[in-house]
Parts: sequence; structure tokens; C-alpha cells
Amino acid sequence: MVIPTYNRAALLRRTLETLVAQRFPVESFEVVIADDGSSDDTAGVVAEYATRLRTRYHFQEDLGFRAGAARNAGARLATAPVVAFLDDGALANPDYVHAHVDAHRDRAAVMGYVHGYAPLGESRSLDDAVMRLDPVTIVERLADDRTFFDSRHYEFEFVDFDVGRMAAPWYLFWSGNISMRVEDFWAVGGFDEDFHSWGTEDIELGYRVTEHGIPIVLSRDAWSVELPHGRDANNVVTSMANMQLFLDKHRTPIVELCAFILLTRYPMMVEDAGHRLLSWARRSRRVDVLGELETVGSDVPRRVAVFGCGGSVPASWAADGSVYTLLDFDRDLLCRAVRPGHTGRYGIGLRTGLPDKSFDLVVITSRLRGLWELWGKNLLQEAQRVGHEVRVPFRGIR
Repeated sequence: MVIPTYNRAALLRRTLETLVAQRFPVESFEVVIADDGSSDDTAGVVAEYATRLRTRYHFQEDLGFRAGAARNAGARLATAPVVAFLDDGALANPDYVHAHVDAHRDRAAVMGYVHGYAPLGESRSLDDAVMRLDPVTIVERLADDRTFFDSRHYEFEFVDFDVGRMAAPWYLFWSGNISMRVEDFWAVGGFDEDFHSWGTEDIELGYRVTEHGIPIVLSRDAWSVELPHGRDANNVVTSMANMQLFLDKHRTPIVELCAFILLTRYPMMVEDAGHRLLSWARRSRRVDVLGELETVGSDVPRRVAVFGCGGSVPASWAADGSVYTLLDFDRDLLCRAVRPGHTGRYGIGLRTGLPDKSFDLVVITSRLRGLWELWGKNLLQEAQRVGHEVRVPFRGIR
């Protein structure tokens, strides 16, 4: 397993102590500490455990936040067929290693449940007495304390803890307690090292994992406890910037929707929103908007964007001199609609990434009707941002 760390020697010691206490034979797993440039006694702590665990230590110069690079470097040193990533300051339960190994009987990327983890909020305050306890006793004492639940608990609960039912399980693929086969980790490219600040690099990895056809599963047996520690108040800001970077890298409707919810703090779970989008996408496949688009043509060449183009656009558009950018949340229909000279964009229209006022006209078609009650205002705002004129024929906005 790989433990990334930065100036948390005391917390790292607690984590390593729980690995010594594993019921899985310590000679049968390795621990790689990936140090992102610590200036405290991290190297000394690692040395303390050199005879109690199979440890390897990687140190990289402190050039700012490079947790993804540290994890990748640690994974390169690993020799086992499965690599797990565990946060420093996480207390692994005594069957943690065994549970992760068991979870890989079938090909999967595994998330472990993390008690007490709230990445963008305050860590739960534990009194000193509880802080000194082993993870099993801590969980026994706080089993009914809902403030100590994994902050993803309610989203897991939404699908009865079967994340295979989720529209976007990658959104919860947080690197504090995960594992996957090494060959799969490198097949998808490992952590993207373009993320140079806190947040999002793990869910971006999770997205590529699912796109590669690797299912994400939750193991409640592979649980850990996140000890309270100070958090940088700037984490919220950097996570938002990184979410935008994620969207720029992966222009798909589900990533766009996730980014929209997080960046605007829209009051809805990503999972609920994702299912609504997928449900409407299935129901709207036969929605034909050709008649709505027939009225768009003009003798005056202009720049036109269509949100919800469907699978067919007017034949006259091929020779009317206008420049058309077509968006749709159905990839197959979008591919059918785009013709030479058109630009196709796979998306919804909530966060297009298009420049301000870059179109003379934006048309929102009735293919967005099923999403209008939830996000009509937001779609209209985005259309008004990128276009000088906006038409929504099915709403009578012309």
C-alpha cells in the first residue's frame, strides 16, 4: 500500500502502528511511504518501522502540493499485484489489508468506508482519551454518532450501499482509502499530475477508471478511521478550481452536471441529479426537434449554438453561410447531427466552457424540456452568457 504524507510525522506513526497490528501477515504486504517533501521527522518515523513492516520510502522535493505525483511514485515502487492508497492519519482496522485483498477476487476498484472523514468540513473533534484508542474501540464507542459517519454515508445509503447502482460512483472515489489492481491503475494512467493543489485528482482518477470499464465497489469491511487534523481553509477554493480543470479535461454530460452542482453549490446530491439526467436521456431519445430548428436559418451568416440538437438538423444549414455549434447530452444523436462545418460538443448546456458572447444566437430546444423544471434558469443563464440573442421555442422565449 502507498501512504502519501507531508509534515504529519505524528499522524503517520499512528497509521503505521495500525498496520503493524494487521491480522494479515505483515510479511505478505508492503508499505510505501510517499513523502511530498516533508521537513519534519517523517523519515525518522519511517525508519522506526523498518523492522516491523516491509517499508519503502520515497522522498520528493517540496515544490508545492504534488500528492498525485507522490502517489504515482509510491505506486512505481510497489511490487504487489494490488495497490492500496491510505491517508496518513488514517487508522486501519485490523482486517483492513485482508478486506482489500478479498475485494479483488473480481476485477474492481475498491473504496473503503472512512469513519469521521469530512474533507471539506471540520473534522469531528475527538477528546484526547478517544484519540489514544485503537480503531475498533473508537468505532464501537461512536457507532451511533452520526457526526462520525463517513461524509459519503448518506449517498451510499441512497443506493443501499450498492455503488454499482450509482450514476456516478467515481464522484465518491476518494483516495484516503482505495485500492485497485496495479495493472488497472497504470492502464488508466495513474493519478493525473496536472492537479497541483488540494482536491479532485482522486475523483478524476475514479472517472477514468469507470470509463475504462472497471467497476467501483464499496467495502465496508475495509474501513478506516480518519483522525482529526487541521485543514487548510483554502481547500474549498482549490477543490473548486480543480473541479473546473476536471471538466475541461472530460467534457461529458455527467461530469458537466457534477461540476455544475459543486461549483454553484446547487442543493441536490450528484447521484440524484445524475439519475434524473440519465432517465430523461432515455425518455427523450425520440424527441425530434427538427421543426424547431427549421426556423433558425437566415440569409445573414451568423454564429449559432444549439443546446439539445437531437439527431437531425435542417439540410439548409450546410450551405447558408452560418457557423453552427451543436450540443446534446446523447452522444449517438449528436454524432448523427453533426455535419462537415459544424462543431459538436457532448454536453447539456449548464457549463459549456464557451467564451462570453461568442454566438449571435443560442437556441435551447425541447430536448431540454425534461430538465427545465430543475435547471431551466441555469440553462438560460448560460445561454445568455454565451449568446447575444437566446430563443427557447418550447417556452415561448424568442
